[in-house]
Amino acid sequence: MKSPLIIAIVLSIGLLSQSMGAILTKLSADVPPVMIATFRMLFSSGILMLYSLVHKKTRTTALPERKEMFLCMLSGFFLSVHFVSWIYSLQYTTIACSVVIVNMNAIFVGFLAYLFFKEKQSIALVAGIFTAITGCFILTVYDANFKGFILDEPGIFLGNSLALFGAFASSFYLLIGSRVRANINLITYVTIVYTTAATLLVILSFILGIKFTGYRPISYIYLLLMAVFPQLIGHSSFNWALKIMKSSVVAVTKMGEPICASILAYLIFSETVNMPQMAGMVLIFSAIIFVLKKGRVR
Repeated sequence: MKSPLIIAIVLSIGLLSQSMGAILTKLSADVPPVMIATFRMLFSSGILMLYSLVHKKTRTTALPERKEMFLCMLSGFFLSVHFVSWIYSLQYTTIACSVVIVNMNAIFVGFLAYLFFKEKQSIALVAGIFTAITGCFILTVYDANFKGFILDEPGIFLGNSLALFGAFASSFYLLIGSRVRANINLITYVTIVYTTAATLLVILSFILGIKFTGYRPISYIYLLLMAVFPQLIGHSSFNWALKIMKSSVVAVTKMGEPICASILAYLIFSETVNMPQMAGMVLIFSAIIFVLKKGRVR
């Protein structure tokens, strides 16, 4: 069993890295959302496959069996849906609002884990989930003076709806990962998942007729950084945690992303954070600490 300190360090690094995703997406404004997701996963899977080739002689792990391979590919499908929905949402709503909503998958993960796997959630975990969701609700409602929930603002409402759909897709991605990671090592799992997502996104890009070239040179650098930090370090850290922690605990931990993303958005884009939003951040942070202390490790 991993020590609590190691778990906290890995998840903290993963959380900070993943929080850079929304910032780098905003900086790549000239690249269409689908292409942002495509390059993010292409670069990620390319780096992983290069790593596998370099370490080929020292690796003895066989490919997963058919059922596990299917589940890995299904996880990749939900990851691609998550990215397309979430990245599109950033075109219509603020970073704080989008990141908050997309990370509300904790409630979906807890419910689905019970529904499909009869995984009972402790009272402490349920309390932590609802505390974090309360914090997220406060952050969202007070984002830009309540405009996120006014139906006569179609753009904002669409952005929030896309983020919510992205949260639902992410829930299945986490849930499948929690089952498969029990039998598959991290590198094998993320290589299959990220490569599947990349393949599906490339196909989607061709179907939609979106060009792969012609963007600002700096945008390609942002996309590469997106693959390294939010994906290979961020997502992979949480996929690592899925083997030793309940998927619902990991989902609650991910809800700390809005705090980091909001701070970065304030520093880079001058997106303001008001006092009620600060209170929401405190609730989220408190819930994460509580869940990590009380939530049971596998």
